[in-house]
Amino acid sequence: MNIDPNEIGRKEAYSLFTSVIVPRPIAWVTTLNENGSTNAAPFSFFMGVTSYPPRLAISASSRGGIPKDTAKNIIRTEEFVVNLVTKSNVEAMNITSVDYEYGVDELLKANLSTGESEKISTPCIKESPVNMECRLEKIVEIGEPTNYLIIGEVVLFHIDEAIYSEGVVDPHKLQSVGRLGNPLYSNVNDIFRMERP
Repeated sequence: MNIDPNEIGRKEAYSLFTSVIVPRPIAWVTTLNENGSTNAAPFSFFMGVTSYPPRLAISASSRGGIPKDTAKNIIRTEEFVVNLVTKSNVEAMNITSVDYEYGVDELLKANLSTGESEKISTPCIKESPVNMECRLEKIVEIGEPTNYLIIGEVVLFHIDEAIYSEGVVDPHKLQSVGRLGNPLYSNVNDIFRMERP
């Protein structure tokens, strides 16, 4: 079966694309609104870019030609925090995915608490065991309607000591959650080891 993405609708193309790139890690991004409240939103178009210095990328869409809240805030402040989604906080993450009006503090809606960042002004999510303070490096506008490919440098990691050992985060203890197609998610718990040949 062959499918030409230019011959199907936007919604169908999104559903197909997100059902084959699985599982996707979720960047639970916090930014500062203009009124000083905290915006929180999950993004599964998320990846590492370089490891030294560590850089990551998220893709945020626009609405009516205007950047959505996360991109709008990052453009203005040039900073953000990526918090990880785990089995214990996934329900709260889902609450923050609602398309609230600009300026609404999603963390309050989800009964989450903020933690202070050290190198930037934007707070992190205390209920996440890993937080990455990021400074904006570059934004690439791409597509129609415009999507914002946001590349940030991680300037500080906050890691819960309970999941950290010998320089790495233990995936068994992290219990991260991945995004599948449509409303489906997966727990990362079927972990196996494979050595390079």
